[in-house]
Amino acid sequence: MRSFSVVSCLAVLWTSAVGAEPEGSVAGRLVFVDGKRQMTLREAEGEVGERITVELRHGASVVEARVDPDGYFVATGPVGRYRLEYLSIGERAEFLRPQELEIEAGALTCAGTLAVQTSHIEGLGANQDNEVTVTDECAALWPRLYRL
Repeated sequence: MRSFSVVSCLAVLWTSAVGAEPEGSVAGRLVFVDGKRQMTLREAEGEVGERITVELRHGASVVEARVDPDGYFVATGPVGRYRLEYLSIGERAEFLRPQELEIEAGALTCAGTLAVQTSHIEGLGANQDNEVTVTDECAALWPRLYRL
């Protein structure tokens, strides 16, 4: 009887593993530029007085990235194309020119550095003039991204 239970449990676990969607991760760095001053995520949050999060949309679902105080982020989810369309600023959102990011099975993909240029960081979340610049600094970012 005991061996039947063990076999049943293993069959359930194997079926669950086979049916699981493959996942991967995308990582990068988020920086803010207030006028000409570059700021880390921690500094930007201090200025706006709210938590800032990076969220990626995949179809109807949203994946929130883990972000460290320096702005390095990593999002893990099912394989596919994701869009970074906005940053959550507390209860508000700052909409950005959409950035397409790809999550590949079992891989960590580098999104580069996303610099959000604002004229007044305190207005982040009010959707007033901002510009996003994406730079491929992946060679320099890889050591930190792997630690995430």
